[in-house]
Amino acid sequence: MENLKKQISLSLKEGMEKLEKEGFLKAPFPEKIPLSLSVNSQFGDLSTNVALQVKSGKSPIALANILAEGLRKITSVENVEVKEPGFINIFLKRQFFYRLLFSVLKQGDKFGLSRRRKREKVLLEFVSANPTGPLTIAHGRQAALGEAIANVLSANGYQVAKEYYLNDTGVQIDLLGESLLARYREVLTLPFSIPEDGYSGEYLKEMAKDLKEKYQDKLLAKGKDFFSNLATVRIISQIRKDLSDFRVNFDSWFSETKLRQSSSIKNVLAKLKEKGYLYQKGGAFWFKSSLFGDEKDRVLKKSDDTYTYFAPDIGYHQNKYERGYQRLIDLFGPDHDGYVPRLKAALVALGYPVNSLSVLIVQLTTLYQGKKKLQMSTRKGKFITLRELIQEVGADVAKYFFLSRKPQSHLDFDLELAKKNSLENPAYYIQYAYARAESIMKFAREKGISVKRRIKLPWFFLLSEKEEIAILHLL
Repeated sequence: MENLKKQISLSLKEGMEKLEKEGFLKAPFPEKIPLSLSVNSQFGDLSTNVALQVKSGKSPIALANILAEGLRKITSVENVEVKEPGFINIFLKRQFFYRLLFSVLKQGDKFGLSRRRKREKVLLEFVSANPTGPLTIAHGRQAALGEAIANVLSANGYQVAKEYYLNDTGVQIDLLGESLLARYREVLTLPFSIPEDGYSGEYLKEMAKDLKEKYQDKLLAKGKDFFSNLATVRIISQIRKDLSDFRVNFDSWFSETKLRQSSSIKNVLAKLKEKGYLYQKGGAFWFKSSLFGDEKDRVLKKSDDTYTYFAPDIGYHQNKYERGYQRLIDLFGPDHDGYVPRLKAALVALGYPVNSLSVLIVQLTTLYQGKKKLQMSTRKGKFITLRELIQEVGADVAKYFFLSRKPQSHLDFDLELAKKNSLENPAYYIQYAYARAESIMKFAREKGISVKRRIKLPWFFLLSEKEEIAILHLL
């Protein structure tokens, strides 16, 4: 299909160049010709609106008719229709799809893979949820997407490593420890108060009950740091298990605590200062990020001598490069959308290629039970965990729904639909279709029929039913 698209684009460009030489174009035609797959079969297999985008001495419909003449000469094109106000709809010959299917079957597992094998080292960081509570369905969407991206890149020859960044230090970890201590006092029937902005989920109460059962009141003398560390260790352990059960495994877990204990952050500030991109104002140290496309300069070190969140993030990404990775891919939540320009600015300032970091923003997921929207809040303890979702619908079905929409689009996850063992459920439909196809293959093997040997192009004319043709057009 890609080769045919190139052929069609070339024909359109040649038509434009001819019109340009004849003086009919009032402005240069677009370098990239818009060409898309038609959603509706009545508008052909491919369509373009290039005639509407070009300033010409002719009307868009007249221009479209001229371009259509060149397209009709392409061997694989059955017909070309021009529609008001200037759309060009291209219908392909059925024989083209037969040849495409033949190619797909011959390539087998190699179908869709790049012929140019790249050996770049890629570090893919995703999920990286704060270890302050169980993974939610939002984290599940990132996990499914990250694993899928890693699989695609690995299949195409990239050396991919998957990493989880642990935000295991800072204010949120302090609040976690204070919240667990409060729950521990609660189960001991002692006065307690969950801190403002603390965590009130039942998971901490269950943890506190376990501590009471094992230690009674012997932990009351322990400080906040003890409870922070205990809660963090247990939650990280559960996160690992949840991801493993979701069949998403990481190659490394990178601790922010260890990053801060190293010299990475100091080295970043020193390097930026050496390059002239760091200055002091009001007792704080500022990075000249506005020189690199950011909307304003950013504070890296505050006047109280503590780092902002941005400083360790720069240190962490520089560490990735220092470990030999040539391409970095980060999956962020929608709340980090505005964070991308400053991060890229810092890496460019440090001397790394601007295109070596790719950031994919993964939009939120809303859970529905039929038509009822389920409200969720991690701090208030009102959420459906990833573990609960896996138990309800299974890992495969959950992954299908998570990957059914582009990451840039908001996802409405219908729990009621995902649980159905009927053809209404698209995931179940796919599993059913696979099982039926496999049963046919098994029957063939039992009869001694070699399916691979019988893949012959002339036989494809048997695919003539409307549904079969529709499937061919999806290749």
